[in-house]
Amino acid sequence: MVVSHFDQWWNQYLKKVGKKKAKAEYLRIVNRGEVTTDVLLAGLLRYNQTRAVRRGYVANPITWLNQGRWDDGPDTGSADTSDNPIMEAIRNG
Repeated sequence: MVVSHFDQWWNQYLKKVGKKKAKAEYLRIVNRGEVTTDVLLAGLLRYNQTRAVRRGYVANPITWLNQGRWDDGPDTGSADTSDNPIMEAIRNG
C-alpha cells in the first residue's frame, strides 16, 4: 500500500484534529506550488522539536498550514529533548 505525502505528514502530526480541512489546505498549497511536500514534512519534524511542543502546546494542523509554519526557523531554546508527561499523553492519545 502506498502512503500519500499527506498521510506521511499527518502521521507525524501530534494533534490529530480536523483532518479533512487540513488535507484540503495541504493539497491546495502543494498544488499551487507554494511549498513542496518535502519542505512541509521537514518543517513539521522541526516544529515537533520546539520548546512549545515539548511543553504540550501543539497548534491545530489547519492553523499550522494556514500560518505557513513550515518556514519557521529552528527553535533556539534549550536542546533538551526529553519527554515530559504532557507530550507522552499526546503521543499515546
